[in-house]
Amino acid sequence: MQNVGLFLTKIQTFDLRIITKGEEQKQAYSIIHETPYYNSFSYKSETRVLKDTALIDLLSQEVKFLDHYKQTVTKLPIM
Repeated sequence: MQNVGLFLTKIQTFDLRIITKGEEQKQAYSIIHETPYYNSFSYKSETRVLKDTALIDLLSQEVKFLDHYKQTVTKLPIM
């Protein structure tokens, strides 16, 4: 579950900044200052890898839980 912790920490510690974009001067959130990379594709890739490994952690825990649940249920006496 270490990867889940890393992912949650990453998304909870974003320092969102409000910027103004375009000719219409619309406000938007920006995390550009969060990335040490010049290329945003690299940053998106790193975030995607964190997300994917967190999902794998969660799914593997779910399988363990379901196996334990199945073993527990089969041990219960039928009334």
